[in-house]
Amino acid sequence: MKSIASMRIFISVLLITLISGSANIVTAAPADIDKILTQVAVYDYGASREPLTQLRELVRDNLDSKATIRQFEQKMINVLKSDATFAGKQFICKQLSIIGSSASVPVLAKMLRNDETTDIALYALERIPDPSVDKALRKAVGKAKGNAKIGIINTIGQRADAGAIKILVKLMNNKNADIADASAAALGKIATPEATAALSKQIDKSNGIPRLVLLDAYLKCADKLATTGKIAEASAIYGRMYNTAYPDAVRAAGFRGLIMTAGDKAVSLIQSALAADDTFVRSVAISLIRELPKDQSIQPLLTGWEQLSDLNKIQLLTALADRGDVSARSTIRSATSDPSMGVRVAALKALAVLGTKADITLLAQRAAAASGDEKAAAQNSLALIRGDEVDATILATIPVAIAAEKAVLIRSLEERNTKNAVELLLSTATDADRKVRLESWRSLGTLAHPDNVPAMIDLLIHARADERNRAEQAVLITSKRGDSKAATNLILTKLKKVKAPEAQGSLIRVLGKLEQPDALSQLRKALRNRNDVVREAAIAALSDWPTTEPMNDLLKLVKSTKNDVHRILALRGFINLIGRDTGRPPAETITLYQQAMQLATETNEKRMVLSGLAHVGSVAAFDAVKPYLKDPALKSEAEVAMLKIAESSLQKTVDRVRSELEAVIKTTENNQVRRDGSRLLEKISK
Repeated sequence: MKSIASMRIFISVLLITLISGSANIVTAAPADIDKILTQVAVYDYGASREPLTQLRELVRDNLDSKATIRQFEQKMINVLKSDATFAGKQFICKQLSIIGSSASVPVLAKMLRNDETTDIALYALERIPDPSVDKALRKAVGKAKGNAKIGIINTIGQRADAGAIKILVKLMNNKNADIADASAAALGKIATPEATAALSKQIDKSNGIPRLVLLDAYLKCADKLATTGKIAEASAIYGRMYNTAYPDAVRAAGFRGLIMTAGDKAVSLIQSALAADDTFVRSVAISLIRELPKDQSIQPLLTGWEQLSDLNKIQLLTALADRGDVSARSTIRSATSDPSMGVRVAALKALAVLGTKADITLLAQRAAAASGDEKAAAQNSLALIRGDEVDATILATIPVAIAAEKAVLIRSLEERNTKNAVELLLSTATDADRKVRLESWRSLGTLAHPDNVPAMIDLLIHARADERNRAEQAVLITSKRGDSKAATNLILTKLKKVKAPEAQGSLIRVLGKLEQPDALSQLRKALRNRNDVVREAAIAALSDWPTTEPMNDLLKLVKSTKNDVHRILALRGFINLIGRDTGRPPAETITLYQQAMQLATETNEKRMVLSGLAHVGSVAAFDAVKPYLKDPALKSEAEVAMLKIAESSLQKTVDRVRSELEAVIKTTENNQVRRDGSRLLEKISK
């Protein structure tokens, strides 16, 4: 009990200490800020930002203490009055934009008189929520000139100071177009009835088409009127902008405003626009269909379908799809038979969103019979269409479809990731039509489960020659999704019973890519098979083996076979496997590559050897490559190999690397080799 009591006393003392400590931090803040502000006052770009960070955190930590913040503000004001650096003053202004009050306004207003400090002062003034700011800005704008004047006008607009309207109205007539534009834009942001009326009057005074800034400001006033419930006033402005010969962008904005404020009349307005003899207006009207309320019927808009241009039809179909309006489905289906291919493509794309199971046959027919964009659109919609029973409809349609349609439907199963399609695919993989079989194997590779591997292997054994590659890929991919060792054992068992060389070759190729050690003895055995198909499959499997174990088997075949094709394939495999062992001493690797070079009779195999030597990472490889710099057929590959050897050996034997590089640069006719070699020489010099 005594120990528990002692612990309670200890915890109480600790809490008191912590609380006192926290209080001391706040109390000590003014002293801390003096030190920090001294550093901020001399801060310049590129120096440590530590004092800036400290000041920002100190302000943030004391925002709840009004008295402390006012102390901070006064001390920051003093920095602005001093000869502090511009960078320091800029950071102070950022802090005053957060904590500033009316106390900061006089010094900030004074900074507006200096072009250098106008922008940083405005940054703070724009965000200080005190009426004195507006008075200071109104006073300053009359005396300011050029960019400073424009900056002040912009800030007045951002603050929506209605008290500055008379000043801005006068400035709209300034000879400086930028000042006039800034004033109009500011009135648009203020957007009171007085500002709106002033902009309207200015537009009336304009000769020809008013400046875009002026029209945009007037539209902003309409937007504000609309958001505050003054629909009639807003609609009047939108109508004026739409019904006048203004630039297209302005008319489009005006028409959009009309639609957004038209309520139940929006559809009839769009319908009228669609009937107008104005391509631009029709396009704008169609684009606005997306923004109509979902519960608003758009059927009246479809009655004039036949009168629309092909472009407008495409735009309308796209808008209907974006809107997701199922009531337009019959129009979309009809459009899939339109004379224009562009319209048909747009309609087929729309069915991806608005189609149902009833559209599966239509999409399959188009995907099978069409070409180009139309075929792609139908196939894509088959993959994307959603809804109840769509997958089930596709599965039910495949057995009764004609071959071409069956193939595209099978592809859609893969694209839709329809997992319950595997049993059907195992059946269609034996279809009489080659394309159906190929698509079935392709989809099986994506959808089949490792449990399906035995059935897929049986199908692979009996596969036809023109589908074996894809069938092998499907079996391999599916096997690797599960237990590769189990698949290996199954294939080894099947190999004992299979007699057909083509089937043996397929199983051996899959076996090699499963890369299980238990398969190596069988692959070696197949290497001795009398049948060329089986032997070539074994050579391919051993050539891609993940370790160097089969190297001697391949080398032995290179030396013993009289079949030129087998010799070349085995040699390539041998060269490939040399590079698999990165832990072998470089001297041994070089010897193996030299042995391969002696056995090579074709240029391609010699190039493979040079490529391998390039990655040995030893200056000793220079001697193995140099003889081929004189061979016209191998010179280019040899030069590249020399550079790679040099690059990997820069830190090992500098003098030797420099010597070899200089020799290559001197004799090469390849500009890229010369540039790369020179770059490496410069690297050595450093």
